[in-house]
Amino acid sequence: MTLPSSGEITLSMIRTELGKSGTISLNDTDVRALAGKTSGAISLSNFYGKSVWSVSVNDINRFAFGSGFLIGTMTATGAPSGSSYSWTKVSGNSSISINGSTTGSSASILCSTPGISGIADALFRCTVTKSSTSKSATGTATFEWEPNEGGGIDPF
Repeated sequence: MTLPSSGEITLSMIRTELGKSGTISLNDTDVRALAGKTSGAISLSNFYGKSVWSVSVNDINRFAFGSGFLIGTMTATGAPSGSSYSWTKVSGNSSISINGSTTGSSASILCSTPGISGIADALFRCTVTKSSTSKSATGTATFEWEPNEGGGIDPF
């Protein structure tokens, strides 16, 4: 649950967001972290639109014989419903790219053969936004080819 972006916010709502029970204080370390205020003055208004959700992205490891192309899927998980997604390639082999949409919770990653034999990898980032909160996670796509006497591609 994300805390409201306007109106009343109570310590009880913050406690629920943090998944805690019992008494909490605005000076508790995890409460301050949620507000984004590690030190100094803090008030309930610092919690508008805040959430403890996080996002993660799976890695891809694909292997094949011969030449051709391989496709894998990276998926961002952990985001609240109604979030928006943005996938980007951060770095890596030029034969690896996003194949299709960059705005869904999953991205199809395409690798055209880097040669008859070899390994190619790339780093991808998914940024997830819900209300005024954005979180990012990265995943690595690794593709490997080995020679195949018969030609073509035989996925493992």
